[in-house]
Amino acid sequence: MEISDRVARLEEYHREDRILRGSWDDGHGRVCLLAAYSPEAQRERASSACPAEAMPRWLAHLTPSLDDHVSDEAWRGVIDRYVAVIGRVVLLSPARLDRLHYEARAIAVREARSHCTSPEALAILDRALAQLDRRALGATVTDEELAAWRVASREARSKLCDTYRAKYHNANLAWQRRREPEFSRAEAVAASAAEASAEAEVAAAAAAAEGAVASTADLAVDAAKWAAAGADLLVAATTWMSALTGVSAEMTEARAAARAYRRGAWDRLADGWLSSWERAVSEDFFSQ
Repeated sequence: MEISDRVARLEEYHREDRILRGSWDDGHGRVCLLAAYSPEAQRERASSACPAEAMPRWLAHLTPSLDDHVSDEAWRGVIDRYVAVIGRVVLLSPARLDRLHYEARAIAVREARSHCTSPEALAILDRALAQLDRRALGATVTDEELAAWRVASREARSKLCDTYRAKYHNANLAWQRRREPEFSRAEAVAASAAEASAEAEVAAAAAAAEGAVASTADLAVDAAKWAAAGADLLVAATTWMSALTGVSAEMTEARAAARAYRRGAWDRLADGWLSSWERAVSEDFFSQ
């Protein structure tokens, strides 16, 4: 199947409003974004089934996340922009597509960074971004540089885990003391927020950074999921606090806020990725 045929198929599904989210298909002629482009992926219900000559593996892995994870308000615009640009993206040179892959990872790591405050977490992410940005510009990163980065990252991650364990211990103390008359609700909030914030920073910094620098094709998605998870965990502190205090109404509000915050992270990621691809095809057009 030629790329032009795939793009025509995708545009037809889009024009007829037959693209859905959250499922490969519905049995009534509607399919997800990747399935509209790749019937092979639809048939196997796996992004890895999209042929490499039709789309780079990393981009095939990223497409369902664009479809499924953005907010309802952003979804239609994301689909419109994707359909408009993807046919030109997949025709870029292999070298340019490789650079876009590293740029996609860097966008995810920057989203993770926006949810971190500790110097240790920021240091991990900044080291990762230094590697990713160089690769996105087409520079070579030597094996020695990668090895040195991994050693520094492991050491920083160990420090973060020590910090997390200390804060988690404090949160457990808060749980044990929750029924003591002199133990105030404010203390419960502070302890639970510290626990969730620490966990979010460990997850976002260590997992997003270490994953994004690795060479596996689907790690742009993994880094993005960790970035969104970091956003979610920061808000989930309120949910954890509500479990301590037993305020069910606040728990419901907190869960809704966590979902909205996570969707917001995915909206920013989607906009960043699509803007990156739009710039790339525009530069390619004007360079010819």
